[in-house]
Amino acid sequence: MAYTLGDKAAKQIAEVIRDYNGQSGAPNGPTYNRGRFRDEYTVFGKLDGTLARNGTATLSIYKPGTAGGIGTDTTQNVTIIDIGMIPSSASPLAANKVVMAHYSRGAWVIGAYEC
Repeated sequence: MAYTLGDKAAKQIAEVIRDYNGQSGAPNGPTYNRGRFRDEYTVFGKLDGTLARNGTATLSIYKPGTAGGIGTDTTQNVTIIDIGMIPSSASPLAANKVVMAHYSRGAWVIGAYEC
């Protein structure tokens, strides 16, 4: 049995696929879809410079590799902030450390980092 999508459903699916592929919404921040966040609100990458406790830094976003590891640089960058996640004993994080960042209330916030 075959099913046929109407024009409206086909357009909605195309929009979800486009957003999932990063053509809108990320990395500058998620967009809303009927009151819910779209998929891309977590990114992984490497620090371009050092990140001190409660400071900011530029994060180069990477696309995960299929064989594991950090993958390849997407050439897209975001500014991330630390909200006290980095302990004083580990501050500052060195450049090229792998970092995970989440988009929250208008800013990219560090979620986890390579020790």
